[in-house]
Amino acid sequence: MSKAYRRPAQAIRITGSDGSTIEPIGDVVFASRRCVERNGELENTPYWFCSFSSDLDPRLFKEFAGSDACIVIFEPMKFVERALPHLNRAAPHAAKSLFPNEYFDPHFPCGYKPRAMVSKEMAFAYQREMRFALDPEGGPPLADGAFFVEIGSIEDIAAVYAASGDKIAGTGPRSFLA
Repeated sequence: MSKAYRRPAQAIRITGSDGSTIEPIGDVVFASRRCVERNGELENTPYWFCSFSSDLDPRLFKEFAGSDACIVIFEPMKFVERALPHLNRAAPHAAKSLFPNEYFDPHFPCGYKPRAMVSKEMAFAYQREMRFALDPEGGPPLADGAFFVEIGSIEDIAAVYAASGDKIAGTGPRSFLA
């Protein structure tokens, strides 16, 4: 897992071991890599996360091509309270966390390296993303691919809305556009 950012060539100074200046031939890409040490070797450490937007923005339907509906959770803490016991059983050694995403300008990062799990390029800032993550943090890896946990009905704290804005099922207003 890695997250990259770029610096324009004119903003970079590269010095060779003999003190000579090396001119970059283009923008320079820096990447931070997320990994853990296991048995003396660095390994990429996959993690699982579920992504939520803190605001319902109609542009999200265009971002996720082919989507024609979305789930709106009106009481996110109740959702977490319901999901957590099931997640603890399914991934007992993984750290669980809920956090807002950090957005960065890939050409001018502000003094810190973007972190793979919590950073995203500024072009996606309209998503106002929250992430609920399970991180093995060096413990046993999580399942490969999709990670399914059944928590039961959330109809009393959520609704399904069509791209048109109309409610299809659940609780909440008749339309998210009203």
